[in-house]
Amino acid sequence: MPKVRKKTSKDLSVYITSPKGTSLSAQAVSTVLESSSPLSHLTHDVGFHKERINILTTAFDGTHLITGGFDGKVRLWDVATGECVRVFFCQKYSLSRVLITPKRNRMITASQFGCKELWDLKKGDRLADLSHLQGEPVFYDGTYLFCRENFFRVHLFDKKRPESKASEIMVYDVDAGKKFSSFKIEESHLRSLAVTSNNEKIAAISDDYCLRIWDIRSGKLSYRSSKGFKFQDIIGITPDNRFILLRSSGRIEVRA
Repeated sequence: MPKVRKKTSKDLSVYITSPKGTSLSAQAVSTVLESSSPLSHLTHDVGFHKERINILTTAFDGTHLITGGFDGKVRLWDVATGECVRVFFCQKYSLSRVLITPKRNRMITASQFGCKELWDLKKGDRLADLSHLQGEPVFYDGTYLFCRENFFRVHLFDKKRPESKASEIMVYDVDAGKKFSSFKIEESHLRSLAVTSNNEKIAAISDDYCLRIWDIRSGKLSYRSSKGFKFQDIIGITPDNRFILLRSSGRIEVRA
């Protein structure tokens, strides 16, 4: 199994691995790394958020910015002019996540206490209340919403038995408002989750530091890393859906 080692900084190395003997292009790596890098500041902000901004992402192929604040409002900004073109009055609670899908120009907002809403990004209309869907939103492709939830199991009839960890990934059909499928992890809590752009695979890392990959359609677990590897989280999946970038103990590993 060939390995290509590329230095990206003094203390960070990228390991590129492919079981088929092919190397991962530098462009594919940089695409994932750039998309995972947090933006340090907003270039156009005229101060209309009453509270601190805690969410920043792009929309409409990068021509617009979306900001979310502790005031529960989402604002859409024109990058070229710096103007705020639309305000979404989501919840009175602080926003925890905003998910954008370019395919249908839709947005899902999530805030405290499980509040979730579906919006038309172009028109500004609120399309649905999704608060009845269980879990924390992680990824939305315009059709399916992927959520995660960590919880503890308490054994009521066996007090000597300690409580145990468990987690679940839920996939919802947003238009139907129903659960499409779910994937469970026993004895561990989810740390990181990513979905391939073709909606065929889910990759997850839990606090046992194992990488798991499921086939979404069949629901089968297709891969689980050995206990010798200790992966911290998933940085991203390359656009061709062939490689996963993983962070582990001060380095980034790329796995096919």
